[in-house]
Amino acid sequence: MGHARIMFSRAIRLTAVSAVMLSAVSGPRFAGAEDGVVRVLFFHSENCEECEEVKATLIPDLQDQYGDGFEVEFLEISDTENYARMTALEEKYGAGGSPVPIVFLCGRVLGGRDQVTEELRGLVMEGLDSGGCDWPDETPVAVPRNGDLARPVHVVYFYEPGCKACDRARLMLDYLLQVY
Repeated sequence: MGHARIMFSRAIRLTAVSAVMLSAVSGPRFAGAEDGVVRVLFFHSENCEECEEVKATLIPDLQDQYGDGFEVEFLEISDTENYARMTALEEKYGAGGSPVPIVFLCGRVLGGRDQVTEELRGLVMEGLDSGGCDWPDETPVAVPRNGDLARPVHVVYFYEPGCKACDRARLMLDYLLQVY
């Protein structure tokens, strides 16, 4: 188990290095929406039951309650560009390694089913009360491509079923496999 922890620690460091490599951003900035709409980026994984639960329950409730005042963009993170966007925004907001689903709105980031279900409704209300909030300010992300490395990188991945940190590390490894 000690060896697994060392390797997982290296994977987490690799996550941090990847996030830094993928983002050249200053600080989080959200502009008020001119039309009074609260806009939300919702990053999720197709293999995440908690993501699907939030998408099937909370999000439709908010859409019913706030109608045109609430707009959400769903971004599936098995797509490398969406994953790169998510990690760049996490870096910008100091929220690297958050569990999915991950939601960005009004200068805030929420990670994981529990935080999203507990806080999203209140943040949407605050955003509407303050005149809305636009999409997050995103700096374009330069995604390195296969062949950009001088030599191969070998990674050993140990995991424990049901471990959220292990699941997050797996998402990062899947991304790296697609890019490199």
